[in-house]
This record gives sequence, structure tokens and C-alpha cells, in this order.
Amino acid sequence: GDERAKNIDLSKELYLCSAFYAACKRTKNKIDLPKLVELSKSKKKEVVDMGDQILGLYPVDKKKSGSNKSSNSLTDTILASVQENEEAESRKRKIEERGDENDDVEEFQVWKQKILKRAVDAGFNKYRRYLTA
Repeated sequence: GDERAKNIDLSKELYLCSAFYAACKRTKNKIDLPKLVELSKSKKKEVVDMGDQILGLYPVDKKKSGSNKSSNSLTDTILASVQENEEAESRKRKIEERGDENDDVEEFQVWKQKILKRAVDAGFNKYRRYLTA
């Protein structure tokens, strides 16, 4: 109990990956075990054994679910969430870039008015109609 809990170092990848493995197994989701083992920087046996120990700490469910409604794996769900976040960030950047474009257009209009004013001051009265003052 408490003694084992003191020995757990959550900064180590093994514990996090084992907990992820146990959660996937408990929720009956598919998992890419080779990728998980690679992330844990340890051996497959260590991840599976630790995950099974964590799974043993859960109380036993007496209810059996008839079917698994979700055919997506937990990994796919997480990846989809990350992709949605990246798409949202991309949209934000595009909006910010459009804002920069509006600033560029405004700066161009100011520059154009200065040039037209100089031309009119130099005697080119035909450009007076383009001035907005």
C-alpha cells in the first residue's frame, strides 16, 4: 500500500506508460504496445507487468458490458484531439496573419496619400481627386 506508493516516481516514463496500458486494458481499448514500450524506455515485460499490477488495484466489475460501442482506440482518440488542437492553432495563426495584412493595407494607404499630396503640392492637380482628407 503506502510503502509501494512512496516508491512510485511519476517522472519516470515506465509508470506513466504502465498506467496508460492499464487504463486501456480496463476500458477495453486497443493500444499500440510497441509504441508504448518505446515511449517508456524500458522492456515490454516491465510495462506489461507494471500495468497488470496497476490493473490489480482496481476493484473487480461485476457488470459485463455486452458490446464495446467504441471501435476507436484510446490512442486514436488522443491523436484526433491533438489534431483538432493543431487545426485550431492554425486557424488562429491565419486570423493573426490577416490582421497583419490589414495593417499592411492601412500603411500602404497612408503612404499613397502622402505621395499624392506631394504630387498635388508639386502642381499635378489632376491627382487631387484621389486625395482623401
